[in-house]
Amino acid sequence: MRPLRFSGCVGLWVYLQAALVLQFSHVPVVTAVEVEIPLRPDLKDYFKLNFKAFLAIGHQIDKLKIIRDQNCPTGDPSDLAYPKIIANDHFSSSLSYMVRKLRLAEDQLSQALKLMQEYYISDPTKLRELLGRYNFQDITTAEAARDQLVLYRELFAEDIPVFSRFSTWLEKVPGQTQPHVNDMTKNLLQLSWKIEGATEADFTKDHKLKVDTDARNATLERFQDVDFRADSGRAAAIAAAQWGEENLTYQFKQYAHNDFPVAAVFRKMQKWYDCWEAPLSTIVSVLANRLGPFPIWERED
Repeated sequence: MRPLRFSGCVGLWVYLQAALVLQFSHVPVVTAVEVEIPLRPDLKDYFKLNFKAFLAIGHQIDKLKIIRDQNCPTGDPSDLAYPKIIANDHFSSSLSYMVRKLRLAEDQLSQALKLMQEYYISDPTKLRELLGRYNFQDITTAEAARDQLVLYRELFAEDIPVFSRFSTWLEKVPGQTQPHVNDMTKNLLQLSWKIEGATEADFTKDHKLKVDTDARNATLERFQDVDFRADSGRAAAIAAAQWGEENLTYQFKQYAHNDFPVAAVFRKMQKWYDCWEAPLSTIVSVLANRLGPFPIWERED
């Protein structure tokens, strides 16, 4: 086994610094106002001109809903998708499940450390056997590995409520086919309003849509924030897997399931973040670069 190196800490530091930059970078520069836009011709023309952009966004929204319900759920009980993943036995694909496995490994390693400390005084032979079983050189190396595992587990656990809140918000965002309708145009039309922070309920009696002029920026930032977390989480998971392969190769026990090394859990976490990152980055790109200006930004009246 190689000496324990905290190369993973560099990844953690970069991740945390980037999170701070993101947190303080969203400074509003324009005071938002509420305006009313006529359905015809303004909203209809705007929708037709940007139909391909809404089509692309709607397709990725549908992907995200499949991801959060089946492929890569959060596993957070506060997530609106939680009952579905439990009913359909998808919890083992969730980030919560993976974090629990890390906690299981952490607890087992902590118990082993207690024995090591006891054997250090009472039975050097058993100490050597236990250190060899975990592939550690000494107790200090074992303690450092446990502490690093705790850092990683806490880091990934912080993403669970972030993605859970986003998943719950996503419930009210129309995609191409979700909610199910015979004509996807209806969904996409409502998506065009949702991006501006409005719904069908925000129409006035004379068919004008009340919107907040800064709502699109808020929508874009919501997607950017989660896209950033997915990208950063993926990078952290890659660093963690490499650290695990070099420093913590022990096969931890999982009751009736197969034993596992922590590196395998981190690799699954990488795939979990990949799941989310692909559609999120596409949506961010379309919102920022392909979607034309909302009518109010072009009107002078």
